[in-house]
Amino acid sequence: MSANEDTQISLKVNRKRLRDAIRVACTGLGSKPAEIRLEHVGGELVVSGLGTSTSITAEGAWPGTAFVSAQALRAIASKLPSREPLKILVKHSRFYIEEWSVPARWQDLSAPAPDLPLNTSPLELLAFAIRFPDAVIVSSSAGPAIEKARADLIARTQAASEKLKWYGITAESLAEFVNGVIRSAAKRLWP
Repeated sequence: MSANEDTQISLKVNRKRLRDAIRVACTGLGSKPAEIRLEHVGGELVVSGLGTSTSITAEGAWPGTAFVSAQALRAIASKLPSREPLKILVKHSRFYIEEWSVPARWQDLSAPAPDLPLNTSPLELLAFAIRFPDAVIVSSSAGPAIEKARADLIARTQAASEKLKWYGITAESLAEFVNGVIRSAAKRLWP
């Protein structure tokens, strides 16, 4: 997948968390020319600057790495649209936050995917999706099965939270717990 094709390379992110992640990544850069690196790993957008890195929850497809000028990114971050969530994307060598855009470099990732057994469980599929970058998932044949497992997990989490709301258990706290189980499985399966 190339950032210059019509295929959308986009993520949905929380506005405040994106602004904070950009600020952290730009910390200490001053007016030095530098690039900020943005990549999607395990359901999180990793925003990295010189010696800094922070992650925020992100949903979507981002099978590579975007490199954006720190100064340009800082300028956009100070005037983020008020929408929630924000859509960020890379297209035609530009990085967009909603309608705002700046020049960007895109690097496709094409890492080899580990072999998954034919009878891979939904937990193993979700752990695989958390452990490896989007480029690995795209290059594997597991993409559709992972999407099905994600949809099933969302439906089951919502149903369980409805049954447990009497006990003060929210959908968010249940999702956080389940994601912790998946992260633990990912570390165990692919150290």
